[in-house]
Amino acid sequence: LLADFSKLQNTAPATEPQVDHDDGIPRILIRNLELKDGHIDFRDSVPETPVEMQLQPINISIQELNTLPDIHGQQSVTIQLPDKARLTWSGSLALTPLESRGTLVLEGLHIDPAIAYLESLLPLDSISASLSSDFEYHLKLDQSDGPRFDISKLNVRLDDIKVSGLNPATDFVDIQEISMLDGKFLFPENSLHFGTVSIDSPQIETWIKPDGNISMLDLIPADSGQRAP
Repeated sequence: LLADFSKLQNTAPATEPQVDHDDGIPRILIRNLELKDGHIDFRDSVPETPVEMQLQPINISIQELNTLPDIHGQQSVTIQLPDKARLTWSGSLALTPLESRGTLVLEGLHIDPAIAYLESLLPLDSISASLSSDFEYHLKLDQSDGPRFDISKLNVRLDDIKVSGLNPATDFVDIQEISMLDGKFLFPENSLHFGTVSIDSPQIETWIKPDGNISMLDLIPADSGQRAP
């Protein structure tokens, strides 16, 4: 019996298998995650006129998100913005190293709330327009070469642009559309280029004030940072 026990000891492995411990980020694997009908209430009380916005519904789809090297999962995010505007992102995302490719589309965002941030700086009463944009991008963080961010096929459109203000208060800007198409942005080169820029049906009203200055000059902020008289 003792001889048989000795044979069993000799056939056992000398050491236990070693577990490979990675000193990097923890291993994460998300096969499929769906977040549906989310809701965000946004309020910014910094401007004199508070800005409030409701974002709903918010839908997020995550597939194959993990920290395995060079493994790209597919994700998408859709956010319904006020006044039927929409923000949509879809693309791939790898965490080790951080790299993402995808497409972002913004449809029909009304920029009227921006007046809350401008009225304390400029003599404006209201500004309205509909902003749409879409582009493809590639983001990569490389430890040796640093971050790289490229945007291609960049299109930006502003529709039904109307601006009122100055003294006396006047609707002094009315433009049917401003479009900037086929753009490209490169970082770290910090270069921005558009293939086409067009302005359709612009109507701009300006006049000479009693002091001899052109009314549009009131849109240049004073050195003190206060809005022009």
